[in-house]
Amino acid sequence: MKKLLILILIALVLVLTVFTIINGIHIGNFSVLGIKEIQNANATLEKDVTEATKLASFTFPNKVSELNASMKKLEEQKTAYEDMVAVSNTGDVQTASQLSNYNLDFLWTEIGTHATSVGVNINMALTQRYRGTKRI
Repeated sequence: MKKLLILILIALVLVLTVFTIINGIHIGNFSVLGIKEIQNANATLEKDVTEATKLASFTFPNKVSELNASMKKLEEQKTAYEDMVAVSNTGDVQTASQLSNYNLDFLWTEIGTHATSVGVNINMALTQRYRGTKRI
């Protein structure tokens, strides 16, 4: 009788093991993945590794070379601008400056008009901040 019970228990454990391998088991926070779930996780991981390899080998070097080209162009434009400033007088530099002075009331009106057109109620107040003895 004992041998029969042991054989039945071994058979049940084998059936449970085969079931777990094929379908997996999920009980609360405890989880054992089945064959299909492992294959799906492996496919996802391989896709991520392929994408990371592509980024590391192609996209990153291309972006670095674009950045270096942009930096070189910026340096050339900076040098050209500094050369023009060196041969120009103060009046020419101020005339070429693209900065415009806006009236504070005009800016408040533009900001307020835009805010109310998108449904925002805005209350603006002009304040002065001090940091030590210097105004900001």
